[in-house]
Amino acid sequence: MPVSLTTDRLNLPLLAAGQAQKELTHNEAITKIDALLFPRAELAGLNTPPTTPLPGQCWLLGATPTADWAGMAFHLALWTSAGWRFSVLPLGSRVAVGANQTLWTLNASGWQVAAAITSPTAGTTIDVECRAAVTALLQALRSIGIIAEA
Repeated sequence: MPVSLTTDRLNLPLLAAGQAQKELTHNEAITKIDALLFPRAELAGLNTPPTTPLPGQCWLLGATPTADWAGMAFHLALWTSAGWRFSVLPLGSRVAVGANQTLWTLNASGWQVAAAITSPTAGTTIDVECRAAVTALLQALRSIGIIAEA
């Protein structure tokens, strides 16, 4: 059975027996941990790399990334002083995005933000409105994994 040189869940680099310059592998792992422990991204669904990223900034990539991001659909891209680092996150991962820290979730079709729920208005039969509002709330909470499917 071959020995993997990355961790199973986040593909963090592992040290190999007898490896020279272990600090490079260790530093790469620490850099990825820094981005992945409490992930926060500038934007989600972006396909074109920013022109002036700052070290430590991350982006959630869209379905058709280009340029330096080509071939990295739905990855988390981290800019470091040494260039781009990419991570594949497990399905169900949540990342806070933007200044308002909106939670985005990775599902089988890509990154998704929770659907907005409109507030009920007017109506003459309050029970119907209430049921519709509660149903919409439950559906939204299920879609982002806060509560389980019934």
